[in-house]
Amino acid sequence: QRSGSLIANKSQKANAGDLARECVSATLSGLESVS
Repeated sequence: QRSGSLIANKSQKANAGDLARECVSATLSGLESVS
């Protein structure tokens, strides 16, 4: 169970990082389209 939880935590962190990158890229593209 411990190893499984560790893997789950790593995958969750990776997903959170991907979401953050998508949000940043979307914000940057939005600013570029506005300007």
